Amino acid sequence: MKNSKEAADFIRKGFDGKVDLAIIEGSGIDTFDDTYEKVFSASYRDIPHFPLSTVEGHAGQFSVYKKGNKAIADFKGRIHFYEGYSMWDVVFPIRLVYHLGIKNILLTNAAGSLTKAIEPGDLIILEDYINFAQNNPLIGYEPEFGERFVDMSDPFDKRMIKTAVTIYEKLNFPVKYGVYVFLTGPTYETSSEVKMIRLLGGNLVGMSTVPELIMARQMGINVLGISLCTNFGTGISDTPLSHSEVIETGKRAKRKLKDFFREFTDVL
Repeated sequence: MKNSKEAADFIRKGFDGKVDLAIIEGSGIDTFDDTYEKVFSASYRDIPHFPLSTVEGHAGQFSVYKKGNKAIADFKGRIHFYEGYSMWDVVFPIRLVYHLGIKNILLTNAAGSLTKAIEPGDLIILEDYINFAQNNPLIGYEPEFGERFVDMSDPFDKRMIKTAVTIYEKLNFPVKYGVYVFLTGPTYETSSEVKMIRLLGGNLVGMSTVPELIMARQMGINVLGISLCTNFGTGISDTPLSHSEVIETGKRAKRKLKDFFREFTDVL
């Protein structure tokens, strides 16, 4: 707890105002346009104790943006379990959000689709998850941020989901929901794993988001999850999977992401 509090104290020296929303941006995702004013920025390297992101498409930059009377904290780049960090390290940004007093968070990610109904370029509203990593950031730590046994019957905030649906309809985006399945990576799924996950009810796969979600829910932070579908899973498409495809799809979906985020922060 001490380490994340020291990081929050560092940020408050640069920006000490109320922050309405935090966003963690997944691989290749970029949500801010020039209607936002950047009022504070620091490299993860400069923030005390902050784990460093080592993956392409994760810049490792924390910023605070303002638009009107709203302030948004942006984590451009996340920490992944497959990078060799502990689960406790992976959720460091969420502990930082807690110390900054932020009550709402948008978790974004790049995900693979396990169904033809979800296509590359789609923005999927997450409504549930399956944790296939068999690991949890709360294991082994005293419940200093909330109850040890966390109710996950509604992991994603229904009010925020309703807001997202309204915005999708306004922007003429197809409203699609997903059950996100968390695997550790960094290998992509085999065709047999894809078949198994589909049988169990998952339709999106990825290597992030769930540890952050669990930590946020323990803290009572409201969470909206949005997946950018970047590719079809193994066996759904004949195209071999690659991280470069993930980054490229993120670039093509940039306008869609910015349009949604602008509307979302206006009504939050």
